[in-house]
Amino acid sequence: MAIALLLLASGCATTDGGATPGPIATGWNRICDWSAQTADKVTRLVQDDDYRAEVMASVRSWFSDVGEGLNARSIEQIAAYADEARQLAAWAEQYEALAPYGAWLAARVDYYEAAQEAVERVPAPPTAAPKPAPAPKPLVLPKPPPPKPPQPRGTITVRAARPTLPPPRPSHTPPRVTVPPPTVENKRIEAATQSDYWRRKVATHPLPARANSLVPRMQVIFREEQVPEALVWVAEVESRFNPEARSPAGAAGIFQLMPATARSLGLSTANPDQRLDPEANARAAARYLHRLHKRFGSWPLALAAYNCGQGRVANALKSTGTTSYEGIADRLPLETRMYVPRVLETIRLRTGKAL
Repeated sequence: MAIALLLLASGCATTDGGATPGPIATGWNRICDWSAQTADKVTRLVQDDDYRAEVMASVRSWFSDVGEGLNARSIEQIAAYADEARQLAAWAEQYEALAPYGAWLAARVDYYEAAQEAVERVPAPPTAAPKPAPAPKPLVLPKPPPPKPPQPRGTITVRAARPTLPPPRPSHTPPRVTVPPPTVENKRIEAATQSDYWRRKVATHPLPARANSLVPRMQVIFREEQVPEALVWVAEVESRFNPEARSPAGAAGIFQLMPATARSLGLSTANPDQRLDPEANARAAARYLHRLHKRFGSWPLALAAYNCGQGRVANALKSTGTTSYEGIADRLPLETRMYVPRVLETIRLRTGKAL
């Protein structure tokens, strides 16, 4: 179809425009005019689709690299990504194609900032300073290009170069950090995972824009699924109530359900992806939380499993012989150790009472 339109448009370009057009010529000119416009759109779509695929793969890998920082084993490594995470989340909001990933990352900037603040509050002991390395160059994110001028009607545009929106990722090197002695590291981890810290942190956040319209509907669903309605505020931590939020690992929707988890809860993940329906996503999340609570017996453990997986929590409980979240916290990922108090303090802030 695309080739036919391009050939038709090129054939139109050979018609004689000097003679007075008759009815047949007028009709032909209309066809030529339509085919030229359509061929131009096809050309743009072919070029844009190729470029979009290339850029999206590149930028997704950037989000994945920054997101992978949350899986670091040291609080210093997470802290080293803080500035980049903030900038990348804000930059992504400028582009429609990147906005879902930006929403996912924006909901997680708190973890990077908590790590950064912990490193600043608990200094490492002085050591013999090595020769200072040159300061890293600041991260410069490309700006969106100005809008393109309108094209004359009936012309075929041949692009000399690919568009620059959105741009591919700039060169990126994972930050390198020095891990301090265990006594300092443990104090920093404690600072970043304390409930008191997260109580102050979440109090600085305004109510998400969509919360007023979504929370009442979510509360009904959670009650129907026999889950405390206060847990609807997990969505603020997961996505800031953005139904389109998407992680580079594949989680999607207001409660950030992974594809396999969503399918196990009865949702379709393609054509259509029901995770993008706020109510379907909420019902599946409520069922999943109910399942986790039934298995582990406490909401802190259920929330930990929601974040890092049932297997990891079960293995930690088995290896320690304990039945409490506090008893296994030091065996869980650092993100999870920040996630649980963040959720609990968000619930306390929004509902006025503890879970």
